[in-house]
Amino acid sequence: MPTYEPVSLTSEKSAVVIEIGSAYTKCGFAGESSPRCIVESKVKIQDTGEERLISSYRNEEDLYNLLLHFVHYLYFKHLLVSPKDRRVVIVESLLSPTPFRETLAKVLFHHYEVLSLFYVPSHLVSLYTLGVSTALVVDMGYKETVVIPVYEGVPILSSWEAQPLAGEIVEKQVFTPTFLVMEHNNMRQV
Repeated sequence: MPTYEPVSLTSEKSAVVIEIGSAYTKCGFAGESSPRCIVESKVKIQDTGEERLISSYRNEEDLYNLLLHFVHYLYFKHLLVSPKDRRVVIVESLLSPTPFRETLAKVLFHHYEVLSLFYVPSHLVSLYTLGVSTALVVDMGYKETVVIPVYEGVPILSSWEAQPLAGEIVEKQVFTPTFLVMEHNNMRQV
């Protein structure tokens, strides 16, 4: 199934942009206004049929295997392009563990033979889209909310704060039976 590729004046192909979160992953192409897809950060294990989150790895070898299958899923199910002829941009948290970053690089370079790999801090990317260089960045993910001050494009890492209050808590609250009954009653009253 062919996919739409943006037309440009140069012959260079758009870079693949991937942001792997603890619950969801966004991927698409550089220059597009939104991600091509947002998928759960899960891999289905062929032997057992079990689904595992990428973040639930036991060791680096386990992480390598999870990322190997997950990247294959992204490229050949959603992006529909060859990884060998695209540059890759990984949008990542400044607080992302180094072993995760290194293992992802191994998977992309050794197995998928990508042309180049560029890591971009997610807390700075959000500022670029707004055209500002100084801000207090509030990143509410699925597992935690991180607040990082950025001054003139430099994150002030000595002042970051994190709380385990994020999307997962909101999701649980919204889908509690009490909330659903209230929502149902409100709909009937209208």
